[in-house]
Amino acid sequence: AAALGVGRLRLAPADLPWLQPGRGAEVLVAGDVIGWIGEVHPLASGSYECAGTVTAFELQSTPLLKAAREARGFTELPRYPGVKVDLALVVPQDVTAERVEREVRQAGGRTLAEVRLFDVYEGEGMGAGRKSLAFSLLYREEDRTLTDQEVAQTHERLVRKVSAAVGGEARS
Repeated sequence: AAALGVGRLRLAPADLPWLQPGRGAEVLVAGDVIGWIGEVHPLASGSYECAGTVTAFELQSTPLLKAAREARGFTELPRYPGVKVDLALVVPQDVTAERVEREVRQAGGRTLAEVRLFDVYEGEGMGAGRKSLAFSLLYREEDRTLTDQEVAQTHERLVRKVSAAVGGEARS
């Protein structure tokens, strides 16, 4: 999708009979379902003698190509360095990573250059009905180098806003 210049793909939870319950999603582009992705149900993968977890996906090429952009914009390489900060939030189980990312981007404003989810943890120590989502954030200004104090203040404000918006708390 990225190579075709398609905007963000969106995933929406879906229960499909050949996928493990709670482990499947529909793939959407511009609100239209163009496929699915998920963990194959053990009964289905077992009939093919697959050992371990099997993940599969299917995408329709026609709508994907229709959403592609021919003209690509050019962005100059940044002149000033960015500052990477990791953020782990403990949120209710039903809060999606997509929602948290949207809140992070909104709270980060123009100083937040990149957001990337790199871990989801749902194990011991989270409490009932909670999970941890970890993001890598890159703060950068186009016209100058940010100071440590500016990054710390911006990050603290972002954490407060996002935590309040999703009912979460920063994980230390």
